[in-house]
Amino acid sequence: MEEDVKSCEINRPTTLAMSTCEERGTLSGFGNPLCTPRGEEDTSPGPTGVSPELQELSPRSQERLRQLKIDLSQGKAKLEYDKNNKVRVNYCDDKSSQFKMKDIGKVLETDQENKEEVLNRVMQVIEFMKSQNAPQGAAFNSAKTKPQYGYYEKGQHYTMNMDQILGGGVHGKVVMVYDEKTKEQSAFKKVMLLDFREEEIRAWVAMEDNPHFPELYMLKVEGDKVLLFMEPLQPKITLTEVIDQYFSQLQRQGPAAQWSFSIFVVKGLLEAIQALHEKGYTHNDLHTGNILLEDTKSSMEVKVVDLGLAEVIPNPLTVTSKAKVTDDLWNILRTFIALCAGYTFESTYDMTKHWRDALHYVDESFRKEFEEIVAFCIDAALNFATELPAGKLLNKLNEAGDIAEDLKDCMSVLKGIFFSDGFMPIHPDQTDKVIFTTLM
Repeated sequence: MEEDVKSCEINRPTTLAMSTCEERGTLSGFGNPLCTPRGEEDTSPGPTGVSPELQELSPRSQERLRQLKIDLSQGKAKLEYDKNNKVRVNYCDDKSSQFKMKDIGKVLETDQENKEEVLNRVMQVIEFMKSQNAPQGAAFNSAKTKPQYGYYEKGQHYTMNMDQILGGGVHGKVVMVYDEKTKEQSAFKKVMLLDFREEEIRAWVAMEDNPHFPELYMLKVEGDKVLLFMEPLQPKITLTEVIDQYFSQLQRQGPAAQWSFSIFVVKGLLEAIQALHEKGYTHNDLHTGNILLEDTKSSMEVKVVDLGLAEVIPNPLTVTSKAKVTDDLWNILRTFIALCAGYTFESTYDMTKHWRDALHYVDESFRKEFEEIVAFCIDAALNFATELPAGKLLNKLNEAGDIAEDLKDCMSVLKGIFFSDGFMPIHPDQTDKVIFTTLM
């Protein structure tokens, strides 16, 4: 079992809490006949008696509760809390296991053998939606995506431009859509219900006011998919593209420009991840392909995308969750080294053991500052106890000196390199590529 470590001051998100009666103590609405909290004396009547709470119920309800108590004690049922902290009963002989994960959200053909089973399951879904008054989606910014009388349908309320592909991933293409009511554009992608993770949406919504994360406008369940409408980032470029395609041009702007740009990017990342950790989530997939630079009128903005692997930070922290917090920091450090030295590492272990090898590739004018920051970051991560390490490193960078003037001098040049004519290049000049040194 993982040992607990000291907890941090983190705003904990609401999560689904599973338990048996014995684990969670008294349950609202059921009274003492079901269970007694740990450390408290059981004052409920014996098997032949009726507690004061049950006396107010009908004989039929009393009998059902007695049967439920028997089922719980025999392991035939268990209790769980839903997201509203309401008690639900799950029976271990539930036939839902006869359905496959691929059946989620689908219309199944029936025969004489499975007709009743499929019908019962569909009726359960309908009754659950009715009992919960459950909507099929949520609009978080109606100024961008505006439902009409509770509906948001393709062709009627929004149109899709398949010629304007914004990106792609494991869930397919990200395309531009146009809202007929607001006249605003949004980026659109689909996620299969099978692959959908609640933590992604909750973390995303938690960061809705943070400038380093694109805003989620709307989500909608449609059949076996979840439709996501979000802030479009255009023009944009990933840090992978910056490092692979433009590193030599970045170096040619001089040491001051390279250093100030590297600090600018890492500060943005630390601000983003520190805020995410404070909201109670880890990113868990912070590679350079998920770090974007967006062209703004006066500068560039660091954006972090893809919270698909985000996880809740528990309280108190466990060894595993502590490692995930520090993993986000390791990935930021790996990015910093790549921007300063053009030096990539295959693993966190290699980086922490051999990072000084990268000093040979760092310009002498900022080598000392680079060494201090990397050493401080590694120490903050390895000795992480109560203060979130991203915040400690951010404070360290703020003490390193003002880069505003150097950054201002080079920003327009870098914008011209990264965003030719306002769009990232489709076929960059292959002669401008730099082959990075990699530690094995």
